[in-house]
Amino acid sequence: MSNVSAFQRVFGFEPHPSNSGSTEFRSRLIAAMEDLISLLEKESRDFDSDEKKAFDLAYRLLDYVPGQVETRFALPDERVSIGKTIEKSSLDQGFIGAKYSKLFPHVPLTMGAYKGTEDFLRTVAGGGSLEKRTMLSEIGVSGGFNVPGFLADQIWNLALEQSICLSRVRVFPMKGYALQIAAWDSGDHTSSGGPIGNFSVEWLGEGHTANKVKPKLRAIKLEAQKVAAFVDASRELIQDGQDMSNQIGFALKSALSYATDDVVVNGDGLGKPVGILNSESRIRVNRASANAISYVDLVNMIARMIPSLLPEAIWICSPAAYTQLLLLTDTVGNYIWTPGSFKGAGAAPPQAILGLPLFVSEKANNLGSEGDIILVALSAYAMGWREQIVLETSNIPGWSEDLVSFRVIARLDGRALLDSPVTPAYGGNTLSWAVTLI
Repeated sequence: MSNVSAFQRVFGFEPHPSNSGSTEFRSRLIAAMEDLISLLEKESRDFDSDEKKAFDLAYRLLDYVPGQVETRFALPDERVSIGKTIEKSSLDQGFIGAKYSKLFPHVPLTMGAYKGTEDFLRTVAGGGSLEKRTMLSEIGVSGGFNVPGFLADQIWNLALEQSICLSRVRVFPMKGYALQIAAWDSGDHTSSGGPIGNFSVEWLGEGHTANKVKPKLRAIKLEAQKVAAFVDASRELIQDGQDMSNQIGFALKSALSYATDDVVVNGDGLGKPVGILNSESRIRVNRASANAISYVDLVNMIARMIPSLLPEAIWICSPAAYTQLLLLTDTVGNYIWTPGSFKGAGAAPPQAILGLPLFVSEKANNLGSEGDIILVALSAYAMGWREQIVLETSNIPGWSEDLVSFRVIARLDGRALLDSPVTPAYGGNTLSWAVTLI
């Protein structure tokens, strides 16, 4: 059966808008997809062949049928919304540093049917009957334990504190599998392109008429990808331990923080977000000497940052690169960080370079490789997050050691809001939100 025929059989209407218009068709399409998912969940089964064809076609149609569902505006140049029918709020721009309760205000912060975190973890470890959860994806319905709102809030908020990137990226809550963000096409700030989305500035004399321009927008599509973080626990801890929630819970939260930082820096976009080191809008600066970082390198990097983003930019470097930075000298041979500048050699060095905060992370690459030091303004990075966090368990990986592996699963995606470096209004080198050394 063809995809169109399968669509008609499963959903009972034609796969194109009627005279009622595209907005009504889109609403009808989404309702039909949700009804199908609910049926599968109720019957505890996956798609059959025709349902899979129908659902795939319906999902593709959502990309082409105009509508406001899961479409938001993110404008890194001005940080304001331009939507006429969409409320101008932080939701349109995403959230920076927001806690779980602000991202997902409808989720009750309780443990639900569980007595507490300890009870929930023991239930998961004991292999109780699996809850069914809805996932808008190709695989349909899958099993797992939904993490209660109270614990999800703890996991997110601790990850927010520990992570370098999560507290600084622009997070967009996702209701479904995909989220489309509209952004200005602002790669060219010259007179031919205009500073923001083809808008230009004109000085008008009396009686003069302004030239009309057509704003340029582009779509950024985020598709929820699954990330899993593993933590092992001995059966003795599960059976006898009195502090299981602190030991395992903390490890799960730390694992999620680690995975987020790693993918924001290194993600290749293959079933995962596109990270800084694979973003087409990053700028790569040639280093003065191989396998080294010099003061001139840092100056050249900071000169390529978009000026409006400089106040919030940070440095991220690897431990090996940090050693170089501690021994860094300026153009006349003076140490950048001298003992006198931070109250003696026994005191901690200031965690800043050229006035911008410095973070040392093992997610950065080794000295001499691209990514050993990065200058980045993470507010120009969009990350979509599904509210649902799922916990699963298996003893297969560690059966010989009598271990139980917990796996916390989140669904997210991310990429830069800029699709290319920016050409300055009056010439010069291109600028970006992310600058690396090669």
